[in-house]
Amino acid sequence: MTEKVIVKNSSAEIRAIARTMLKGNWLNVFLAVLIMNVCVLVPSFVSGMYITSEIGDFVSTILVYVIGFAFTLGIYTYFISLVRNRDRNVLDVFSGFEHILKVTLLGLRILFFTLLWTLLFIIPGIIAAYRYSLSFYILADHPEYTGKQCVEESKRLTEGNKGRIFVLNLSFLGWYFLWYICTLAILTFAGLGTAVTLAAESVQLDLQTGTTPDFNAALLNEINGTIAIAFIICMLPAFLIQAYNGIAQTILYDMITGKIKIGRNEDDGSTVVEVNGTVEKTEDVVEADTTEVGFKEPDSIVKSEDTSDKSNFVTEELKEEATKKDEF
Repeated sequence: MTEKVIVKNSSAEIRAIARTMLKGNWLNVFLAVLIMNVCVLVPSFVSGMYITSEIGDFVSTILVYVIGFAFTLGIYTYFISLVRNRDRNVLDVFSGFEHILKVTLLGLRILFFTLLWTLLFIIPGIIAAYRYSLSFYILADHPEYTGKQCVEESKRLTEGNKGRIFVLNLSFLGWYFLWYICTLAILTFAGLGTAVTLAAESVQLDLQTGTTPDFNAALLNEINGTIAIAFIICMLPAFLIQAYNGIAQTILYDMITGKIKIGRNEDDGSTVVEVNGTVEKTEDVVEADTTEVGFKEPDSIVKSEDTSDKSNFVTEELKEEATKKDEF
């Protein structure tokens, strides 16, 4: 059974670790998220445009869900490899198709039970969604598990941690709101600007010919085309936010399962992170109360001489270096 930790570290500290792990990896993570979104959104768009029958629409909807489940497992596998510093490739986002049947049954199970809880009331539905939120991570970590085992393990791990997962998600709301406002403004100006420009050109042409201005379908199509291009461009920052959020969520998952442990460098207050036995030091100084950390102290991280202050952790290497400087 996987180790379980009740995480009490702040969202700010988790995001700081995420930014550190993303340094030098932003492009690859962005490409992985971009590939996933394109492969999921394009089939959905095509089915909505060209499939009109009810049976065809039902089949296409199921197909889109199946593709979405597989890519969700694939992107989580990639995120886990990055956070744990394993060998990885952006094409790992397709790895979910190796377990297409298992991940589909898992996704449908989660949808079914979440829907049942939502029928009672919206709040139980939200709680259920967070209760099952680690299921895909667990399957990525343990491909040998059945869908039922993944759900049960997610329920066990999220007990006492649902609030932390929710708060971490909530901490990205500002980024998404800023993206939404900027996107709305850009699309509005793109549409209005194109419309005004084309209308002026049409009026000028019609005045020269002495005819009445004709705002025909071709003009409207050009406006819609401009808005569509602007929207595609505006989606790129959203993918960056999604990548940032995904890595932060993966770090939280590894903290819950005990694979990431966090301490504090007594010299500069920076965060010291142990990932599977490897100690790393983040460059971001986060004002967070590490006395609330709900995990055992890793062997490679020792307390400072002041044992009453549990927030003062340093790596053995840093402590030896500080001792040498004092002797010099």
